[in-house]
Amino acid sequence: MDSWLETKSFPLSLVSASGFVFKEDKILLIKDKKRGWSFPGGVSDKGEAILDCLKREIYEESSIVIEPRKLVGVYQRLKGKPGYGPLEGVELPPVIVLTFICDYLDGKESISEESEDACWVTIDKAKELIDEPYVRLTLNDLIDFDGDVYFRSFDSMDDIKDKYGIK
Repeated sequence: MDSWLETKSFPLSLVSASGFVFKEDKILLIKDKKRGWSFPGGVSDKGEAILDCLKREIYEESSIVIEPRKLVGVYQRLKGKPGYGPLEGVELPPVIVLTFICDYLDGKESISEESEDACWVTIDKAKELIDEPYVRLTLNDLIDFDGDVYFRSFDSMDDIKDKYGIK
């Protein structure tokens, strides 16, 4: 019998969506205090469809309306991590992030409670701005994307550096 059945403790991972939003030859970046420059996205609400989550999160963080086009990768952080901000002192569960190429439909980029800046940049400029290993990994996968979906798993940011050669 599975251990979770014996303990009645269900395994828990958050499910999240993020997007590479394209407008002509530029891609949307947002900046937050914790991660710096990254791609918009976030955790799905209970009972929320993943594509609805993607559209909602991108709109909340940037005021941009999108249409998802293609799944690029599935990224799984296998271990929990310490929360920050209002979740300081809380252990966040593992997460599965589905990352999509998205088309810009409407809106003018703006900041929100979740972002301190938003802008459209070239891929080369995005490579210069992005510092966090996880975000760099997803950007590299976008650059190398040939239609086959990436499946990546890692324990921590240090694991990404070691496992995928990300600096």
